[in-house]
Amino acid sequence: MSNFFLIFRHYFFRMIREPIALLIFILLPLSLVFMNNMINFALVDVADDIVNGYSMSATFVAVAIALLFQFIGGSLVMDAFYTELRASLRWRLLAAPVSMNKYMMANLLACIIYSVLMGVLVFAISAIFFNAYLHNPLVVLGVLVTTSTFSQLLGMLLFFLCKRKNAAEAIIGVFAGTMGVGMGFLGINFGRAADFIFNNITPLAVSLRAVTFSGFANADMNADMNIVITNWGILIALTVVLAVAVFTLGRRQTL
Repeated sequence: MSNFFLIFRHYFFRMIREPIALLIFILLPLSLVFMNNMINFALVDVADDIVNGYSMSATFVAVAIALLFQFIGGSLVMDAFYTELRASLRWRLLAAPVSMNKYMMANLLACIIYSVLMGVLVFAISAIFFNAYLHNPLVVLGVLVTTSTFSQLLGMLLFFLCKRKNAAEAIIGVFAGTMGVGMGFLGINFGRAADFIFNNITPLAVSLRAVTFSGFANADMNADMNIVITNWGILIALTVVLAVAVFTLGRRQTL
């Protein structure tokens, strides 16, 4: 069994066994979807919210929340690296018969797959219990993989740039929170220009548009794969730029 797979397996199952991570990436987003449903049922006629058996409010919120938490997921890889490479364990890792590149890539892959799995579970549970519409499952999975990769690469980049873990976590939180609030999660309107940016240009906005236009519960509305490909392509391009930045900066780092 290769060292890469052993490292990957170790970190993946360590996250699976971590209750705090499950609380943050499954229970918290599902709680937000549930609370939105309760508020929506109190304010809107349920008949107006249901299309072909699917709840439109639950659909939008489930998709938006699941994708938003993918961007928060960059804290996963940061936590591992700060805990082990900026602490006393660092010297044991550097002395281990495994290259640092292999260690970091295996850890990165474990975090990506774990984050995607959490997103899939949020989507699936929302569909089963809240009648959310899943759109095109293949597009949903592909966008989840891309957003997770983007987020984990951003986490790696911040690890290289920030000496303190608190600063890096704050940046991740502000980045994701700003995108969410800007899209109207708290009902705040920042003006036409800001509204256009937050709903069309940010990584969260393009990922949400890619999923939304991949399929509609309303049979009168057709999926627009051109919009899907364009927005997904933008997200992939941003991810590639991050990957290049991480690779370039990582080569210059002295751990």
